[in-house]
Amino acid sequence: MALRDTIKEGKPMAKPEAFVIIPYKEPFNQIYSQIVKTVLDKCGFRVIRADEIASSSPFQADIEKTITTSDLIIADVTGYNLNVYYELGMAYGMKKML
Repeated sequence: MALRDTIKEGKPMAKPEAFVIIPYKEPFNQIYSQIVKTVLDKCGFRVIRADEIASSSPFQADIEKTITTSDLIIADVTGYNLNVYYELGMAYGMKKML
């Protein structure tokens, strides 16, 4: 979905969502907040990382739902992080744009 598609017939549409799969530790927190999230915000995306999902549902169900509804998935596979591989595999299995 292009940014120009977020406005239709003069009415704002929901922002496209980008789900970022990245470890929750330094230096990845800084890369996420200062680079990835900043750039995606400027491109018109609503940016989500799993640890930012506020819900009373089980964590894995929230991640699966967010991957399902996201328009774009970005993953940092630097290093060895099983959670990143799991979430990326889930997105790949759903045939999401990676």
